[in-house]
Amino acid sequence: MTDKMHLDLTSEDAAMRLELIAKVQGMLPQQLKGIDTYGALLSSYGHVQAVEKRDEIDRGHDLSSLSYKEKFDALVKEIDDRGISLDAMTYSILISSYGAFLDVNGMEKVLIRMESDPDVNPGWGIYNKASTIYRKSGMKEKGIEMLEKAEGLITKNKDMKAYYCLITNYAAMGEKSRVLGVWELLKKNGKVLNKGYMNVISSLLKLQDFETAEKIFDEWESRNLSYDVRIPNILIRAYSTSALLEKAETMVDRVIKKVGEPHAHSWLNLAIGYLNHGQTEKAMETFCEWF
Repeated sequence: MTDKMHLDLTSEDAAMRLELIAKVQGMLPQQLKGIDTYGALLSSYGHVQAVEKRDEIDRGHDLSSLSYKEKFDALVKEIDDRGISLDAMTYSILISSYGAFLDVNGMEKVLIRMESDPDVNPGWGIYNKASTIYRKSGMKEKGIEMLEKAEGLITKNKDMKAYYCLITNYAAMGEKSRVLGVWELLKKNGKVLNKGYMNVISSLLKLQDFETAEKIFDEWESRNLSYDVRIPNILIRAYSTSALLEKAETMVDRVIKKVGEPHAHSWLNLAIGYLNHGQTEKAMETFCEWF
């Protein structure tokens, strides 16, 4: 790669080039360094650290004298020293990167700085991301606090993805009442389609709340939306995994009545359930039905 230019580069152009440069050089000419290029390099250091470090060790190569974390910290200092203003995207990248380094203290400093920045209005996604990092670090209460902030930023709009992410993250933290609370907000503030039902049913099943998941499934069927067989298959798989094989059989029958013929994944989930719970003969019969 050469520094000889045939066209003038903008900082956005350089950001794309930097994704490659970061892997071999990690440097740009000073005049091209802007918020876009810094953001790309910050992201690169955060996300490639673990993989490249592992690969270097596996190949017997010497590690760089500076770890990616040290390079990352040096780059953050350079941004501060140059007085470069951060935008919401760069704050998001910083939070993700500190998460990749398992540096909760660093992430918290970014959150404090972001919230005191009058030029930035953080969206729900940044707090959702911070919540995931707290959860993975074993800091559940702080994770919930972040989700509450995220929730406060979405209740007045109709961003379906935001509701799905909150439901998934609350379920990962074992917060069933909060899962259902966001589900009610979703139904109140937007039109719930198949993806929304898939999201909440799978989240409730992760919490082993079969009863509520079944009620929401019945609600979905009663709405006569386009019949997405993936939704009953979520229940069939959960029943089969939990040895609730009669319920799995009943659900397969419901699918057949709706679509007129057995669905391959419905049969497969049921057959695996039989096999995993010692009913080999039934498993073979079901496989034969499938084929």
